[in-house]
Amino acid sequence: MARDATADWSALGENYFRKWPAYRMMTWGDDVSVEASIVAVGACGGALAMVRDKEPGKIVRMRGSVAAMDDIRLYSAAGRPLARIRPRGDGRPIALGWSESEELWVVYDTGHVDIFDVLGNERDKGISLLPALTGDSVVKAVVGQTGMAALVRSSDGRFGLFVVSDMDSPSAEEVGDTGLVGSPTCMAILEAEFTETGRPEVLLATSDCSIVVVAPSGGGASDSYVGEDQGLADGGLLDDAVVKMCVAPHGRYLACFCETGQLVVVGTNFQQRLLSFNTKAPDLPAQMAWCRDDAVVLSWHGKAVLVVGPYGDWLKYNYEEPLVLVQEVDCVRMISDTEHLVLQRVPAFTADIRRIGSIAPSATLVDAKDSYDEGDARADDAIRGLKEDETVMDAVYDCLLAAAVEWDLDAQKELLRAASFGKHFDPDAECVDEAGEDVAIHRSFVDTCKKLRVLNTLREGDAGMPLTSEQYDALTPAVVIERLMKRHQHGLALRVCKYLGVDNDAVLVHWACAKIRASPDVADEELRDLVRKRLRGVGSVSYADIAA
Repeated sequence: MARDATADWSALGENYFRKWPAYRMMTWGDDVSVEASIVAVGACGGALAMVRDKEPGKIVRMRGSVAAMDDIRLYSAAGRPLARIRPRGDGRPIALGWSESEELWVVYDTGHVDIFDVLGNERDKGISLLPALTGDSVVKAVVGQTGMAALVRSSDGRFGLFVVSDMDSPSAEEVGDTGLVGSPTCMAILEAEFTETGRPEVLLATSDCSIVVVAPSGGGASDSYVGEDQGLADGGLLDDAVVKMCVAPHGRYLACFCETGQLVVVGTNFQQRLLSFNTKAPDLPAQMAWCRDDAVVLSWHGKAVLVVGPYGDWLKYNYEEPLVLVQEVDCVRMISDTEHLVLQRVPAFTADIRRIGSIAPSATLVDAKDSYDEGDARADDAIRGLKEDETVMDAVYDCLLAAAVEWDLDAQKELLRAASFGKHFDPDAECVDEAGEDVAIHRSFVDTCKKLRVLNTLREGDAGMPLTSEQYDALTPAVVIERLMKRHQHGLALRVCKYLGVDNDAVLVHWACAKIRASPDVADEELRDLVRKRLRGVGSVSYADIAA
């Protein structure tokens, strides 16, 4: 991929944004309608769940069989079916969400919460928020990665709130004092990692132009949740009622869309207003998400996607298809009925290399490699200049960083070749191996190649896990392998272990246990012989772990 890769870049202030297809054609069939569904997508290339939205009065266009859409359907990010779940007959699903451990939470208007793994197997026991036959109902719910909140309306019209702060051992706590004065209009979860107490907090926007923060009353693990109105209308941070909210990936900013079409960004400490932008939109956006921490993305079904920068700069993409926005740590994924796109702020090191006319060391190194391949003497001049400026290794590292974030295989190869070319010209290598190469840069080069091999494998349709380099690092290789095991993709998990040079015992034990659980009608002796045959020659596997 040459420098014309910038052709699909769009400027937003001092930054550039680019989008590309992760999957050009979703494989889930013709009966999927994201517009007509409640959709939840797991973080870091996670699985997707959807169920038909039966909200009273909601009118959407349907595709395919209505009966089929009534089921809760689970897919990989590429649209490969994973499971189909029959919902409860005594309630309407109003919210779906994936926990940090990739469990699907399904919240019903009756107060029931069912929990499933990625293959649709139900956890032994869900939870119930409401006693039976009370007349109360759940009207809104938000499922975060570390907590869940459900807004309940009683038969006399009053609002209450239930919070689940431990998703591994879930139990619902009813908030005694919600702090609500006006009626709630929307809510969001502030994840546990961003709070002082280490427990998730709930943000409730109200009709009186304020936001209530529902948080533990003290710093202890057992302290009860209470609500506190932030008085934002009095403080001048908000002028209108908020109807949609979204917390930035790092937890410090909160994007608020007001009923007047104003987009307001405030700090989650509610001390200052960082942005006020008039979208001039006559309708409320269907969704809102952050792209990193410096742009807010808003989508209107069948119309457009608007990207707003920190200083009020904006850019617009027109889309005829409805989209689901998925906020990631470093990008936004956009999923329609037919394709899966990635929107990303172009990293600075990539811009340095690809920007036309760039004289950055990394751009010079890429040009030098091209000149060298063509037998052009200018390659020697370029390398000599980098050595004189002592920027050879800076250029090599930037090429490795840029290679790691690329999705295109040709671009990856071009940048890796430039890095390989440049690492032979380190004038100040403090530690060299027998071949005379700097050990540190050699290790970085090998690690980048390993990472890209894993990422390219995971992104293929069969795996359907569109991880970026930054998401892979945040998730860690161990969690990636665990995710593959949970999907029963043990062969792929073994390949990843081999690529990374890590122990594969856990994968083999998980495969054996899954095989045994899936074969209740097979005789014990036959299962034993099958497992022994498959694990023959793998001496470190503990049969005691399998038997347990």
